[in-house]
Amino acid sequence: EVDAGGTFEKRVRSDETFENALVDVSAENAGFDIVATGSDWTIRNVGISGTNGSEAAGSAFRLQVAKGSSGTFENVYIGDGAVDGDNAGIFVPTAHAGTLTIRRCHVAGWPDNGIYASAPGREERNGQGGVVRIVDSYAYNNNIAGFRLGTDGSSIERSVVHVESDVPNNAAGKENARGIWVKEGGTVDIENCDVLLAHPDGTNCVIESDDGSEGLARVRNSSVAARADAERFYGNVTSSDVDDDPDVTPPASVPESPEAAARGRHNGDGADDGSGEASAAGATSDAGNRKSIVVAGGDRNEGKVIDYTLEADGDLAGTVAAEDDETVTDGRVDGLTDGSRDAFALDGAITSFEATLTDDQDRPRARVVITADGDRSRVRFEGGSDDDLLEYRLEVTGSVTATPSVEEESGVSERSARGATGGAADELSFTGEIVSLRAAFPPDGERFLVAVKPGR
Repeated sequence: EVDAGGTFEKRVRSDETFENALVDVSAENAGFDIVATGSDWTIRNVGISGTNGSEAAGSAFRLQVAKGSSGTFENVYIGDGAVDGDNAGIFVPTAHAGTLTIRRCHVAGWPDNGIYASAPGREERNGQGGVVRIVDSYAYNNNIAGFRLGTDGSSIERSVVHVESDVPNNAAGKENARGIWVKEGGTVDIENCDVLLAHPDGTNCVIESDDGSEGLARVRNSSVAARADAERFYGNVTSSDVDDDPDVTPPASVPESPEAAARGRHNGDGADDGSGEASAAGATSDAGNRKSIVVAGGDRNEGKVIDYTLEADGDLAGTVAAEDDETVTDGRVDGLTDGSRDAFALDGAITSFEATLTDDQDRPRARVVITADGDRSRVRFEGGSDDDLLEYRLEVTGSVTATPSVEEESGVSERSARGATGGAADELSFTGEIVSLRAAFPPDGERFLVAVKPGR
């Protein structure tokens, strides 16, 4: 725990590892300053609790890697943000010349970029052109940009950027929240990402811009949406297989709290568990069959609980769970959420699933039931009300067929379906396996959310 006005400082050098640390900066004007330099260093399983109140460093994490070597930054929570000013959650300076991988990072509420990693591309300041890869990460309500890159070979994969409320002011007192910003003339690949700007502070979902040179943002197999007068794309941006219906649920392997990060609870998602050995699931994973599964909602204070049961054929493991007794046994887990979020990584197929939200009178308010049985597989979406609908969408590898319970205005195509229920139930039959699914009540998922995503 850092005293009021104090700063936690840590220096990580070549071949060193900083891991399994919980740093509390919740005291007034307390902050942290963690710097990694050199080659082959690792920072993992670190959680920062409390809002960073220190302006001393200008950035909370400062990461750079020597030429010809690598650095790893994984399973880190910096989601409590910082006070208004010029703090970035992560800053990568011009001296970065190697390859930096940022994986499973939760960065939220930072005034001067969530991840600010474009500086190595600044030729006028002798930027060394180091590569930065952001994978399976989550940027929420950051000012200036959620993710900012600027060198050839850099990339963002399987990550989420979301702005839905006020962002902190930068040092100039301005709000200009971009989703992904490609700057300094680099060519950056953005793949399998979800980006949503849904607040007036948001400006551009994906932007390429620089005063002196032209870069390129290549967006593929992603979902990008702009609301509240924001724009989807600006500058030199190309896109292929990009729709406008993002699922901004955090990737299942991203820590949702400082404590979860420090515990390193992500076994089964293909990550290092701190022992230096990759998990069995990650070692044998076929990315085409990997899924993340999230159950979230309920309200402990109001007596509303989501009970769920999940069974799978394949390697199933918990990544984030509120209760220690929610463990996977023989491909099955029984659990509940009452205001929390449980998440699982699956390398295989869902065979059965049921999640039900009940109120304080034990009455069901929302329910999702999946029964996978070859050509007779079905999914049922039930609940909602006239005032608050339960909205759903489904995509499968085979085909989707509506049963008579589905209203005509529901959208059912060959491989996908979307619709809403207001107290009734929609049932769909399908062949193949579930690729993705989302059910939310109300539509923002505040009380009930079930999400299945590929490859995270």
